[in-house]
Amino acid sequence: MKKILLSVSIAALATASAAASATECPKDSRATVVSGTVTTTNISPAIQIGSIDLQLTSPKTGKIVFDEQGALIGRVTEQYFDEWGRPVSLLDHTIVFEGGDTIETSGDVAVINGATSQCDLLVDEVISSFWGTKFFKRASGTINAGGTINICGDNNQFALSGTVCLK
Repeated sequence: MKKILLSVSIAALATASAAASATECPKDSRATVVSGTVTTTNISPAIQIGSIDLQLTSPKTGKIVFDEQGALIGRVTEQYFDEWGRPVSLLDHTIVFEGGDTIETSGDVAVINGATSQCDLLVDEVISSFWGTKFFKRASGTINAGGTINICGDNNQFALSGTVCLK
């Protein structure tokens, strides 16, 4: 069970549903729909590195307002079992995009919600506390990452969804 609990840490960026309208933006912000992917590799039980491909699209115009690839580091800061006995990890992430934009996250909640095989665990992660530079300087919202972590290897895959509010 310790290996499973430690494996939750592979989740790169956050999940639950693809409903982009779940987060309402403040009046001085504009909503963007999050899409993209994250791939990570285990460096240790508490550290993962990987890549991110992130797109933000205006729901009003359908125009892509941000589309870049970057690198990320995930760090497990805490682990426990929730009230239903599911393994939960809290993570922080540092993301640097090719254009120099950055995102820092804190307290991302990753939950194991099942398995597709003996090696592949289903993980939902929610990121709601983040800040950044340049494009993300005053951004807010909720980013979800849903996918699988492979406890027998290093190939972890996530799909991104959610809403980012830009000022």
